[in-house]
Amino acid sequence: RVGTISEQLLSNKNKKFDYVILQGGVNDAWDNCKLGTLSDPPVEEFDPKSVDRSTFAGGLEHMLYYAKYYYPKATILYVFNFKMGSNQGSLMNMRGYIDLTIAACEKWDIPYLNLYDDAEFNETFAITTKTNAVDGIHPNSAGYDLLAPVIAQAMADAYVAKNAQ
Repeated sequence: RVGTISEQLLSNKNKKFDYVILQGGVNDAWDNCKLGTLSDPPVEEFDPKSVDRSTFAGGLEHMLYYAKYYYPKATILYVFNFKMGSNQGSLMNMRGYIDLTIAACEKWDIPYLNLYDDAEFNETFAITTKTNAVDGIHPNSAGYDLLAPVIAQAMADAYVAKNAQ
């Protein structure tokens, strides 16, 4: 795709950011992108040119590398999407993408907020009522009112954890 998150991170590499919030996987699931596998070398030996970016795993690691490499002082948080509405086909079961992302975040030491597996949040968000996301995918203002404080708290927790090291 044009305008990937990796490209956005790269195009802003000369800017200073205190926080970087990443989110992905929804379009990959929608397009039934091949999952692939995480690379073998440890993070310290990772070469972004060595991964197959046509797979979800390759694109994900490429993105995480750029975030860590170009923004080493920033607090980075990966946000897993909430569950989609019942009429969203391939987005109904993103389990493989979620599991792979958890493994990648743990490999790359990036904290994450897992809204997908947060039953309480998903019940409160109630995507199926279309109160918080008119199309079952994109939050409306009421949806963002629910999302913003949850993400803000997760980012604050990630900041505290990073600065406690």
